[in-house]
Amino acid sequence: MVVARDVVSYSAWGHLASRAHHDSTHTKQFPLKAGESLLRAVDRWKEGGYFLDGGTDTAGAVRRHYAGHDRVVILTDEQSRDGDVGQALPVETPLYTWNLAGYRTGRSASGTAHRHTFAGLTDRHSG
Repeated sequence: MVVARDVVSYSAWGHLASRAHHDSTHTKQFPLKAGESLLRAVDRWKEGGYFLDGGTDTAGAVRRHYAGHDRVVILTDEQSRDGDVGQALPVETPLYTWNLAGYRTGRSASGTAHRHTFAGLTDRHSG
């Protein structure tokens, strides 16, 4: 599940997607339009019901789409309305969560049992 809010999010996602064998990352597909500006696409995202406004069902999305993948990578703002997404996966499946909202600490467990959360990633200037 990706809730991208800035160019860094799109860049990280694009790089990650280019290395994947296939896409199994969405719960609702957002159709891209050739030549459309990024700002217009974000407006269309909001107007078209893609923005959930109240938290993302990250754990639910993982439960619905996990099909024995060798790892799960999530790029998120961690505004999740549900519990620990790591509990939606077998403990032996590595989970990498990148928090793109710039929070100093992550919401999910990290550093044990194949769970890794990287927080504080943002292009926003702090201070």
